[in-house]
Amino acid sequence: MGEYVAQLIVNDGALDSKPDTVLIKVSNPPVSDVSVNLWLKVEPSTLLIEKFGKSVGIKAKVKVLNPVEHSSIPLLVDVSVKKPDNTMQTLGQKRIWLKESYTVEGHYTPKMAGTHTVYVVISDQAGNPLSQQSKPLTVILNNDDDDDYEEEDEHEDEEGDD
Repeated sequence: MGEYVAQLIVNDGALDSKPDTVLIKVSNPPVSDVSVNLWLKVEPSTLLIEKFGKSVGIKAKVKVLNPVEHSSIPLLVDVSVKKPDNTMQTLGQKRIWLKESYTVEGHYTPKMAGTHTVYVVISDQAGNPLSQQSKPLTVILNNDDDDDYEEEDEHEDEEGDD
């Protein structure tokens, strides 16, 4: 990659010719014609927890549909999560080579209830997205203490009516 200058000077043993100069620009090979299939799985998709600390498995399978002509070109797999408070957390990035298929696995441990959205984006060398998918993860905090308080309140009201 980069710009290079090449210059040609011919000499007949006594005299030099005028220099002939050419600018050569070398860039990354285009990868816009690369096609990939992406399959994303989040297990479980609903997480019922009593306290935070449980994690969910994230598995992304990437299949390159035209691997032969581009086997030396890397792609970037980026996995992130959008939390219920709209903040983003990057779970990881992995550089892969254009071969037949890859499996990228990881875990995510949510720290708040609500809907979390897992995103996987496959990009080329220039950062152009080639494929992307998202899956929701619903986190429900099971808190039995709230039910106990409501029952106590109901009993107090009944006693006060007598």
